[in-house]
Formats: sequence, C-alpha cells, structure tokens
Amino acid sequence: ALSQLTKLQELYLEYNRLTSIPAELGQLVNLQKLVLSNNQITSIPAVLGQLVNMQKLMLNYNQIISIPAELGQLVNMQKLMLNNNQLTSIPPELGQLVNLREISLSDNRLTAIPPELGQLVNLQRLYVSCNQLTSISAELGQLVNLQKLYSGYNKLTSIPPELGQLSKLQEVWVGNNKLTSVPAEWKRFDIPLVVESIQDISAWMKKLSDILA
Repeated sequence: ALSQLTKLQELYLEYNRLTSIPAELGQLVNLQKLVLSNNQITSIPAVLGQLVNMQKLMLNYNQIISIPAELGQLVNMQKLMLNNNQLTSIPPELGQLVNLREISLSDNRLTAIPPELGQLVNLQRLYVSCNQLTSISAELGQLVNLQKLYSGYNKLTSIPPELGQLSKLQEVWVGNNKLTSVPAEWKRFDIPLVVESIQDISAWMKKLSDILA
C-alpha cells in the first residue's frame, strides 16, 4: 500500500485518469514532490496538509473546485501549481506558505486574490492570468522579491500604486484587461510591460517616452 512507503520523497502520477487523491498519501511524511497534473481530480483531501516536508505540489490541469485551508500548513512549499482547474476562490491560509517561490493560479474562475498572499515575501513568480479578477489587492505590493507578474485576460480596471514599489519586477503581463493606466513607477523600471488593453495606448507610450527622454 502507498501508506507504507514512508521514505518516499517524490511521487509522479500525472497523465492518468484519477478522479480523487487517495487519503493515505497524507501518511507519506517525507514526500517532497507530488505530481498529479493532467488527471480528472475534483478535490484535494485535507490530509495533504500533513505533508510538512512538501516542496513542490503540481495539481494543474484537473477539475479542482476548491483548496482546503490545511494546505497553508505546508510551510516548506516552494512551488504550487494549480492552474487550469475550476477554482473560484483561494483560502487566505495560503499566505502562510512563507517559503513559496512560485504559484500558478491561471486559467481558473477566480474573482479575487486574498490580500493575505501579500505575506509571501519570498514569492518570485505569480501567475493569475485568465481568471475573472476585477481588482488586485494593494497588499501584493509587499511581495518585495516578485520578479514575474502575469495577470492578463482578466477584468482589471486598475493596478494599485503599491505594486509600483516592486523594484525586482522583470516581467509584467497585464494585457487584455480594462486598464486605463498602470503605476507610474513601472515606467521607470527596465521591464517589458505588455499592456495591449490600455485604452489610450498611444498617449501612454508618448508619456513613457517623455519620461525616458
């Protein structure tokens, strides 16, 4: 039985037809990497919150509709992939994953990102594209190590000025939203800004060239 493999550190079950995650996986206390991508999983058992040594959890390309708050106990997590599911919300407890470097939540049905994610001070890559977001929490301006922010294909009308403080940003994609402007501070950074959907792009580009002149 899986539960007897207590020394197992990595488990790959991707590209199968799994509809659920066996609860006994919660007993694999030494597991550091679990790959369950490309299945037909609809839920995540709360017992996965017992896998305190988990560093990489891949659950992308499934049919998951919610995330248990217990995942917030996985404080050694560095990479969490939940893109291409059917999530409508994110539990605020994920803000406790202080060692997280990358989180992918793209291609879901999210309408908001909890402000608690601003506590992920080691986060370098945040992917929330292709959702139904109407706003971004100002608290995300606390992600001082963020290098990549992808939030294209949402319903954003503005970007909080606090995100202009993210001096380590290297890539920003906010295309295909309903933006009329971006933080002025971003125009001082040497980063590729993809902002196809800014309504008055020509005026914004002129303003940018004036600043850089």
